[in-house]
Amino acid sequence: MREYESTLYVECTQLVSRIVRHPRDIVRLINRLLLSLPATRGEVNAIDVIVFEALSQRFPDLRDSVHQHPTSFVGQSFRGDYYDVYSDVRKVNFPERAESREKTGSQLWEPFLPSDSTDRFIAVEACAFLFVHAAKDKENLPEDDLRIADPDRLARFFRMTSLESVPEVTSIHQCLSNPELLEASLSSCSGAEFGFLLEWICNYTPSCTDLNAYGSIEKLVNAAINAQRKAELTNVLAVLFAKVLLRILRRAANAERVGGLGYITSKAPLSVAEPILLLAAAEQGKWIIRPEARLLQEKQLVSDEQTVDSAIAAWSVRVRSGAQDGQLLNEPQLQSILFRFAQLNFAYEEAYKLVQTICATDEGLRHLLADFVQDSPFNNMGTFGLIEDANNFAARIRGSTLSDEYAWLAEMISNGDYPRAITEQANQLKGIRRVNLAQAAARLQIPS
Repeated sequence: MREYESTLYVECTQLVSRIVRHPRDIVRLINRLLLSLPATRGEVNAIDVIVFEALSQRFPDLRDSVHQHPTSFVGQSFRGDYYDVYSDVRKVNFPERAESREKTGSQLWEPFLPSDSTDRFIAVEACAFLFVHAAKDKENLPEDDLRIADPDRLARFFRMTSLESVPEVTSIHQCLSNPELLEASLSSCSGAEFGFLLEWICNYTPSCTDLNAYGSIEKLVNAAINAQRKAELTNVLAVLFAKVLLRILRRAANAERVGGLGYITSKAPLSVAEPILLLAAAEQGKWIIRPEARLLQEKQLVSDEQTVDSAIAAWSVRVRSGAQDGQLLNEPQLQSILFRFAQLNFAYEEAYKLVQTICATDEGLRHLLADFVQDSPFNNMGTFGLIEDANNFAARIRGSTLSDEYAWLAEMISNGDYPRAITEQANQLKGIRRVNLAQAAARLQIPS
């Protein structure tokens, strides 16, 4: 029994003792477990298998309801029921998905519960154990411990055999321990399948006991580079690559974290490396926007300050050269890259020059403008932090082939109070220095 199973064992035995009613129920349950536990070993949390088999034996109609209406119990359909990974943001934002289950799961399954009050109470208790995960630590999700609340593990339980649309956890673990297998799996996928595979790797990294962290990082970075080379690196895939790499780094030994961060920041597409670099810097208190994000040294992604400083420097060199040779136009998250460059280097003045270089061509201008959305509720002064001079920027838009498409933006920033406010904001940002970070930390009483 694995550690994440043994921690639930006492609660499981207490719950099962309330579900079973007669000695014959125990015998029947043992007979079922003799089949289901070996079939799901390493694929589904054994504690959940025991509880779900006990629940199914007493309430077979409820078991059928879980099978036929998984959304009411785990928050979404079985993944194989739909193919487009990009159609559901819950498959990318894991904490929100867990929170959704926590808030709505018990209400959604109520119509399927038995009507008898005693039976209903026991069924609610069992469903809460299996499907509600209200952990304070939002990083601890059902996928981490192979809980049945993960729709993929629920699907695996019901079939007890290989599913074409859902890989076995053991196969994911084998890939994470053998980089050559990981490389083969990544190279064999395309489109939505690629997104699914990245998410599964992310989900089942915490339960891998033989992780080859650095080797896996190398193969994933190479896969991201290939996706970018083929113009297939979308925002969604960049986020998924970053999530997977971050989870692997968290599991790695300190030496592998140092080498892994260096490899990611020097090789991975800038959009993939940026959120990982930001987290490493923020946890060391190096992010001027949120100095309170600093963690105790033992909890930091990378605790060595020189390593993080070197990673920032290497990544920043690539940003500068990418602006000059046009490679930044291959990045799906251009504005995030430029914002992070300015913040981590205390270099808004240089960032404004990079923006001018990028916007010298209409192609570069289009790429920068892609993140601006008309009538967005998020349009505020912070949105225009990469604009140094509102009137000049508006004139550049009006003089380009994008004049009609972005006439609304040119009109907005060149009228009313916007020109003055944007100029004042730019001057303030250009005045930020490293000393301001130290002052902010002192003001917030953040220990160094």
